[in-house]
Amino acid sequence: MFTRELAKVELKRRGWSYRRVAPKLGVTYQHLSEVLNGKRESRRLLRAIAILPHAEEVRSS
Repeated sequence: MFTRELAKVELKRRGWSYRRVAPKLGVTYQHLSEVLNGKRESRRLLRAIAILPHAEEVRSS
């Protein structure tokens, strides 16, 4: 299972800020932050992070 800890590590590894990637996931920066910091639950959001495209695709959009 893709956990919030793994999601945080993956976003950092790819060099993506929460503010940059949140719109690509269809959520606000605040919602993404709350999920990744354990204040809210969202399996859907964690799954979406797990299957995000490569960094160049997110950065170019």
